[in-house]
Amino acid sequence: MEKFKYNNFIDLYGEEFPAIKECPIPNGIRALSQCLSKLKYDNIYYYLETNGIKISDINAEDDGFQFCKLFTHLNVSPPLDINIIWDIKDNYMDSIPLTVFCQYFDDIWYPGADDIILYNQAYQYLIFIRHDGCIFVHPNYHQLLDIDYL
Repeated sequence: MEKFKYNNFIDLYGEEFPAIKECPIPNGIRALSQCLSKLKYDNIYYYLETNGIKISDINAEDDGFQFCKLFTHLNVSPPLDINIIWDIKDNYMDSIPLTVFCQYFDDIWYPGADDIILYNQAYQYLIFIRHDGCIFVHPNYHQLLDIDYL
């Protein structure tokens, strides 16, 4: 997460942002992104837009949007932790407890500026939240990791 978001959080709540850990992006996701570019996709974001499932009745910019309710809508079990990829070209991502992510979603994702990819440790799905609040889900991400050229 960008430093200014940490600073905004401190200014707003008077305390440090809780329980977020910066980690390296796993090789599987980096390899997937590289393979997609070889398959004529400009980037992983474009791939998720064109091959993912758009959740047309939910938008992250909607008043009252609650990220954790998305799991019920998708009929999947929520993970304990969620990983956030801010930019696939960077060498890091953030890992955060799902409860913290849901509680402070508006302090983490900034509409108009952020395109983020979220996934759980079991690679059961990728969730892409675009800068305009549109949400795309690729539910079979773990199958993509099984392809030979990764």
